[in-house]
Amino acid sequence: GNLIRNPTFEDKNGELPAYWKRGWFGRNEYTQDHLFTGLVGKRSLRTTITNYISWDVKWYFQDIAALGGKTYIYAQKYHTTAPAKLTVRYTMKDGSYQYDELQTLPVTEWPYASTRVYFITPKNTVGLTVWTALSSEGSITIDDPLLLLSPASE
Repeated sequence: GNLIRNPTFEDKNGELPAYWKRGWFGRNEYTQDHLFTGLVGKRSLRTTITNYISWDVKWYFQDIAALGGKTYIYAQKYHTTAPAKLTVRYTMKDGSYQYDELQTLPVTEWPYASTRVYFITPKNTVGLTVWTALSSEGSITIDDPLLLLSPASE
């Protein structure tokens, strides 16, 4: 089953969806919203940058325990008015991080588009998360994220 907790964003922890985090790096004017526009559940997540200066803004799920040297599958639905980057962050046994850019998501027409990517974790991986980052003016809405251990890796 899906390794992401609260993939429909329905459960809340204060103002945020439970097990989800907001992320940003750099200086931008932006908003991050927990919307009532979900496809699977009632909720979705949107990031909007109104004045881009540097780096990126993102939503990401709380790290999950992961196995090194295994193939994982990540999928989500999205709508974006600017190119966005899908990135995995691996937590290594020594506590350090490694990053892999999985895919650049192109601008989409309404309604949502879908993406699915496969990736192999580095040997010493103990955890991971995936984020969809916006690094230009525009907005991206994500919904229905899915993370699976590939059946071939089980």
